[in-house]
Amino acid sequence: MNFKRNLKIVQILFFASVLFSCISFLNKKIGVDEIYPFFYWKLYTQPLGNTYSYKNYRVYGVHKNDTIRIPNKGYYNLNKDDYYYFLVYEAKKIISKEKPIAYYKTRLKDFGQMLHPNFPEYLLIEEKFNPIEIARDSLNFETTIILSSK
Repeated sequence: MNFKRNLKIVQILFFASVLFSCISFLNKKIGVDEIYPFFYWKLYTQPLGNTYSYKNYRVYGVHKNDTIRIPNKGYYNLNKDDYYYFLVYEAKKIISKEKPIAYYKTRLKDFGQMLHPNFPEYLLIEEKFNPIEIARDSLNFETTIILSSK
């Protein structure tokens, strides 16, 4: 009796998970935030564990020797995902040196001007962090300058 009840609960949870994943997928397609946080997360890409080492690419503006992170908040021309994927793509191309560095400097300057036009210089920064450490101290990450627009 207990086994049948537990099996029924597992079946219900499985189908609910599939249903919520489908709804999240459709919501992302029309531009609505997802309701089920596991659809695009590491559940399917790393089911056996986590490396606890992540890296993000960010754009920083430089003003009078002060660097200010330009937030990924979604903009008129691009959403948060577009912003993220553009920076990852650009960083990989810069590191592999596919084109002259002047080409990427111009692209970074144009991208920065589109996001936040008040800075004379922009930096493309790689931030490496451990999510557990960052939860304890939000400033506990390593930064590496990939490119400067100057």
